[in-house]
Amino acid sequence: MQILKRAWNEIRNSLRDAAALMRGNFLVLTIGVSLWWVFGNLFLPYESLYMRALGAEDPVIGAYFAVNRLVGATVGIAGGYICDVHGRRKIVVVGNYATALLWFVVALAPNWQAYFAAKILLSIVAFWTVAETVLLMDSLPAGKRGLGYGVFNTMWNLASLASPAIGGWLFDTYNVLGMRLALLSISAVDVVKAVLYTRWLRETLEPQREKKSLVLSLEGALRLTARSFVEAYRTLKWLPLSLLAMCVLNGLFSFAWSLTGPFMSLYAVEDVMFLTEVQWGLIATIQIGISLFLRFPGGRLVDRYGKRRALLISLLADAPFFLGFIYSRSYLQVLMVFTFSTVVETLTETSWRALQIDLTPQEKRGKVSSLFSILGASSGFFGALLGGYLYHLNPALALPFWLHVYIAVFGVAIAFMFIREPEKPEK
Repeated sequence: MQILKRAWNEIRNSLRDAAALMRGNFLVLTIGVSLWWVFGNLFLPYESLYMRALGAEDPVIGAYFAVNRLVGATVGIAGGYICDVHGRRKIVVVGNYATALLWFVVALAPNWQAYFAAKILLSIVAFWTVAETVLLMDSLPAGKRGLGYGVFNTMWNLASLASPAIGGWLFDTYNVLGMRLALLSISAVDVVKAVLYTRWLRETLEPQREKKSLVLSLEGALRLTARSFVEAYRTLKWLPLSLLAMCVLNGLFSFAWSLTGPFMSLYAVEDVMFLTEVQWGLIATIQIGISLFLRFPGGRLVDRYGKRRALLISLLADAPFFLGFIYSRSYLQVLMVFTFSTVVETLTETSWRALQIDLTPQEKRGKVSSLFSILGASSGFFGALLGGYLYHLNPALALPFWLHVYIAVFGVAIAFMFIREPEKPEK
């Protein structure tokens, strides 16, 4: 009884503190991102299956995710520099309008080749997402960042709770047409986000003066990208040990998840386990539901008991999760494995983001975010290429998933040895 009372008090205090955060940019960003995930999660859990339905083979799917990540990294590092120089708001607003148009083009792609090309264009435009992330960072006070990310993640998960199951039904019932409808809905919600941000989002950084040619001309854009890579190199040299260790971990786990992520739905639905699309969607929906009960107070737990400790616990769950996934052969078994993973890993994003902010001065957050983006995406490029090759050899051998297990164990050792919390968090 005492345990239940303590749990209720924890939830009540979390709700009270969360309500206090819901204002200004944090509220606007939470609403905008939550709206996007309502429709984004209709499609994203099935992207690999959709590409196969359009005629792509496993190595092509791996190559798509690889190129997509590499292009995103190239423009992402420039995006971080741009948002530190020119401010965040304008980039986010214009970027949402541009991606709305490109999602519409993606929805009409008749084959995997056209889909591939349209999504690469989308990745080029999506550099603005770095600015959106930095706006969210700037909107959270130092003592409430763990809670803030817990609230943020809870809200968009709650909004998209039923979306994977509905998307599975759309795919199972209407096949390619169902996914096209989902893609069109993503295009529409990006327009809604752009209008919302135009009206209510506020700038958090006074932009520096820059020559217009850096943005308006092709030569200026190339110069700006080159300058951004120089800034990334300087940022890498500046990183303290704990932030450098986080940078290495980001690269390792980006490689590992790119090995496996594009092929998990194929392994579960079409190649080995033979689940239905609806069952795969229900697992994702149940994952979201479980995380809703844990992420809301999870932010307070991260702030109270330490971000490093929470991060280590969540990283320790990665290897057992993939071992369980490899040997699962039924819907119930897969559901149990994902339930275990969700219970533990709800702490990962909250502790990771909060620790990154604590270790990074405000004026360097855009550059550090871009550095993490480019290193993670570069390693992800090789991971996805290798994953497509290994998976195509024989899906039943689960070679990409086994490699992920070994990488996860190595990653935990790095985190334990080198990551420490700062004595005084950055503002």
